[in-house]
Parts: sequence; C-alpha cells; structure tokens
Amino acid sequence: MRVLVVGTVPPSGGSFAQLLGEVAADLAEQGHTVEVCSPDARAAAHRTARLDGLWLALEVALGAARFDALVLRLEPGVPCRPTTGRLGRALALVALGAALRLWRDVTIRVDSPAPIPGGFGGRAARGVWASARRIVVGCEEDAAQLAAAPGVERGRIAVEPPGRSEHAGGRDGWPAPTEEDLQEEVLALVRIRAASGRGCNDARAALGAASAGPFSESVFATPPRRGLASPRLARLVLVEVGRRALRR
Repeated sequence: MRVLVVGTVPPSGGSFAQLLGEVAADLAEQGHTVEVCSPDARAAAHRTARLDGLWLALEVALGAARFDALVLRLEPGVPCRPTTGRLGRALALVALGAALRLWRDVTIRVDSPAPIPGGFGGRAARGVWASARRIVVGCEEDAAQLAAAPGVERGRIAVEPPGRSEHAGGRDGWPAPTEEDLQEEVLALVRIRAASGRGCNDARAALGAASAGPFSESVFATPPRRGLASPRLARLVLVEVGRRALRR
C-alpha cells in the first residue's frame, strides 16, 4: 500500500513529531511504500511543502491520485496558524474536508492541545472529521471534546499520548552551572540527544528503504515550494477539489 504521511517528523517538532516519525517508520517496516511531506525543512522527510491554509488542501487533493492511504498530523500551523481569522479558518477547513473526501483511508492525528483556533467544533470542521476512518488524540480530555463535536462518532477516536522515552526527550536546554549534580545532568542530556539522533537516523533508514522507485532516493527535505498568491491559489484549490470530487 502507498501511504502519504503529512506533518512534521523529527528531529524537529517535539514529542508528537517523534510519534508521527515512529508511525511512518513502522508502516515502512511493514512493507508499505511511505512518503513523508513536512512543513519543516529540518525534518527527516522526503520533501517539504507549505501546509497552512489552502496549501494543505491542495497538497492533500493532489496526493489522492498517487497514494492509497493518508496519515495527516494536525499541528501548530497545520492547517491554521494561531493568528488565522475566522474566515481564513473556515475556508481552510472546508477545503481540507473536501480534499479528504477524495481518499479511501484517512487517519488524522491531532496534537494536544488541539492546534485549531476555536477548537474541534464548528460546521467548517465537520467535513474534516467525517472523512477520517480514525482520529488519534493525545489525551482523554481532547477525546471528550472531539466526541462532542457535530458528526463525530466516539468509536473512531483513539487516545495515544506521546511517549516520554529517551527518544522523545527529557529536558531541552543545558543545565545551569550552579545546579547540583551538574556532571550527571550534562551526561543525561547528552545521552538523550544521542538517542534522539539514532532514532532519527533509524527513521531515515526505514523510510529511505521503503521509498525506492517514484520517489527521490534522498530522505532529506528539499526547499519548500513557492509560488501562487493566495487569491489565485484559493480558486485553483476549489476548482481542483471540485473537479476531482465530480469524477467520483
């Protein structure tokens, strides 16, 4: 099966990125052909792309013709930035919901707290949740809020907290020189970062081995695509999504 994974994976992105990277690597090890598309050029992805607003809907719509399944991470900036207004949020979510209907198998993984301005609810988000076969959230509180949103069945919601393993992290910064047991603190941080690097390399190796053929041999990110201004992009996204939906 050909699987498109969309979202930030390590080394950037925190514990939820680590979780997504593990999901992608597991799929590759199971024999699926996996391609990772990330909004962060530092991620160990096959390629990068702009994934905020209508750009995400366009990326998802175009991928439906080449892949059998989609794993989409909703994270800060994907699909909406924190500063996105109500109209921009509604347009992005409606377009994304229309694009997701082109897929047969959709899994949505949601960071905690929910990175969508305004939360899980709202008519604009209904198409997004309705298109997912499985929705994975990080805690029971998010699951309860999502279950209360219109059109969401509780049976499709799974709770999967990000792990606190050595690969997922520990402290982010170096200890202060005045801390007690400074040597142990420094050694612990070095071990954590070394383990994270090994985990990232393992993910690169797994994804690279699984991505032979139509995809680039390099698993390192390429520069994000630039181009169309927002008004023209909006027209193109809606036309393309509508055209593909009519074909079905």
